[in-house]
Amino acid sequence: MIEWDKAETFEAANGEVCMRYAISDRDGVCYEFSMHDPTIQSMYPASHWMPVFSAPINSAKIDRIEGRLVVLCGFGKPNDPTGNLVLMRVSSRPGFSPERMALIVSMILVTLMGFGIRPDKRMEDLIRGT
Repeated sequence: MIEWDKAETFEAANGEVCMRYAISDRDGVCYEFSMHDPTIQSMYPASHWMPVFSAPINSAKIDRIEGRLVVLCGFGKPNDPTGNLVLMRVSSRPGFSPERMALIVSMILVTLMGFGIRPDKRMEDLIRGT
């Protein structure tokens, strides 16, 4: 499991506690996670998050932005009190731990599958190429 170096939560309108932003930076691999729509929306222009935010089904957009792998998921529920977006970002430094990178990549793939999102070949290549 991931041990967070910094984690900030928020309480959604329905009382559920969710992750606003968390970061784990260990062994040369930095993994960031957020499920707070305003936080995610402040990180990227609307042109990046709007396609998954407004999609009527669970969807994902996977890109490389500023040297980081960016995985953005949307759940087809723009008015859900717990939010409609999930962000996972990964970056690495020279000499990073291949084992930790494999763990993070595996977690991302399992998370996507848990959301019912099946990455296509391009998405898988981007994730595995991290």
